[in-house]
Parts: sequence; C-alpha cells; structure tokens
Amino acid sequence: MEDLLAQVSAHATRTGRPHWLVLDEAHHLLPASMQTKAVGPLDQFGSLMLITVHPEAVDEAVLRTVNTVLAVGAGAADALAAVAGAGGKEAPEPQEPDLPSGRVARWRAHLGRVDAVDLTPPRGERQRHRRKYSLGTMAPEESFYFRGPEERLNLRAHNLVLFLQIGNGVDDETWQHHRGQGDYSRWLADVIGDEELAADVADVERDDNLSVRDARERLRDLVLQKYTLADLPDTYDRPEG
Repeated sequence: MEDLLAQVSAHATRTGRPHWLVLDEAHHLLPASMQTKAVGPLDQFGSLMLITVHPEAVDEAVLRTVNTVLAVGAGAADALAAVAGAGGKEAPEPQEPDLPSGRVARWRAHLGRVDAVDLTPPRGERQRHRRKYSLGTMAPEESFYFRGPEERLNLRAHNLVLFLQIGNGVDDETWQHHRGQGDYSRWLADVIGDEELAADVADVERDDNLSVRDARERLRDLVLQKYTLADLPDTYDRPEG
C-alpha cells in the first residue's frame, strides 16, 4: 500500500491530480496490524477521505491526520471516540445520541465541537459496492461456499462472477442442496445487500416446477438483469445440456 500511495503522490505532484483521494474500506487498506508508513504520502494530499465501518482498526498514525469526522447511526459516538483516542484527544459526545436516518454527526477536531447535519438524498438509484461484489475479492466470512450435502466440498466464491461460474460447474446434488436450504437468496440479501434480487431468487428456490438446469439458468439471468455484463464479464459458460 505504501508503494501505491507513493506513486499516486508522485502523480499528484506532477499533474495536480487527483484532487481528492478516497480510500474505501480503509481498515483493510491501512490496518493497524500492517504498521504502515503511509502517513508521509498521505500528507501530500490536501483532500483525503477515509471510509470505514471499523475506525478502531485503522492505523493510529493515519487517524491522527484526520481533521473532520462524519459518523452515522447508533455507533456514531464509538466512531468519534476511536478517532479521538488515536490522536490523544478527549472523545466528543454527539449532540444527538440516536441519529435518525439522513442525519450525521460531524466532528471538526480543529474547532473542537460536534454538530449534526442533514444529508441531501441522492437523486439517482444507488448501487452500493457494485464493482466490489461483482469483481472484487470479498472477505472469507462474506464469501459464498459451495459445500453440498455432508460438506464434501469447500468451493469459495468471493464475488458474483465466481458465484455464477462455480454454480454452473458444480454437480446437481450440490447445487440443489443449497437451493433447497435457501442459501442463495440468503447470501444475496445478507451479504450482497440486494433485497430485491434476493426475493426473486427465493422464488426460484421455492419453485418445484423448475428443474435444476432451468433453476440455474433462471438464477443466472436474474443476476445479469441487475448486474449487467458491464459489471459481470461473460467469463463463464452456460450449463451444458
């Protein structure tokens, strides 16, 4: 990560771009366990944004460079405390302990105060982490595992491409096992976070009139209706037969 940041920093010095550097899932990119020395390159950016659900897991030296924190939901106070603690500051208390949807706690450390601000809802439909779920590498605990009856297999699908690819290749007994347990729709709802797609897949899982082949085809088509070929390159084959 240090090498990447150094390259981006050099590019910014040479061209003036990027104007903003946004690091999503910062607790993975700059973890405390990594003992990163990325603070130097990070200091080169005037506009840096870190996004994380686990601020306590981000490298403390990096957190000390943060001057504004936005925190949401019931864990807002904990998020503010994690960043404050890294910089040796007293943890601020949000004015509203239970922030409703659409409001965030904003702590401007250089001013020493916390206020609540309203968010402007997006006008377009938001596809959360579309590329990550389609092509990225999800954590082991978030991945789908094709194990089948008696867990004779342990085939990990760490994104939707592999989910469809492996699902097309496993034997009928394994595929049907997960279908019968509702595993596909549960994973799509709980991990991918796509309730609409999960509901459609659940209908496929419950439809006893669909053969295994037809059910596989239907599930594949449902995924591709939501995650188009622009997001899911057709690198896998359709089921034979």
